[in-house]
Amino acid sequence: MEIGRMLCIENIYLKEKLNTKDEVLHFIGEVLWANKYIDDKEKVYEGYIARESEGTTGFGDSFAIPHCKSSAIHEAAIVVITLNQGIEWQAMDGKPVDFVIALAIPEALSGTLHLELLGKLASNLMEESFTEGLRNAKNKEELFKVLKVAIEEEEL
Repeated sequence: MEIGRMLCIENIYLKEKLNTKDEVLHFIGEVLWANKYIDDKEKVYEGYIARESEGTTGFGDSFAIPHCKSSAIHEAAIVVITLNQGIEWQAMDGKPVDFVIALAIPEALSGTLHLELLGKLASNLMEESFTEGLRNAKNKEELFKVLKVAIEEEEL
């Protein structure tokens, strides 16, 4: 899968001081708005909240993959945020989350791109080499490269 503008250095934030899941979801909306992926921050935020109400996106091992499909999103995006401390996310393993990989998908692509990205991320997050690569990245550029390889290739 070609990631194009979906993931770019401007969508990666390291060691952010966000204290709650709600703050993280608002921050994602701000990033998407600033980088011109969406038309309505509040509608996108509500989309993330609605998805969280269906079940946690806390994947485990301190990772979360919040995702939103909305007509307010006009271009697919991936936003990556590392947090300066773990926060409660009701993750499947009960551990705090400090690494967020958020997906924003236009409603028209909800059945294809959305499922493909989620599948690739979920399967890669089960691979220790991938999670170590993400955690050991020293800067945005290194983190970008690890994610790019995982998304564009079948295997890391």
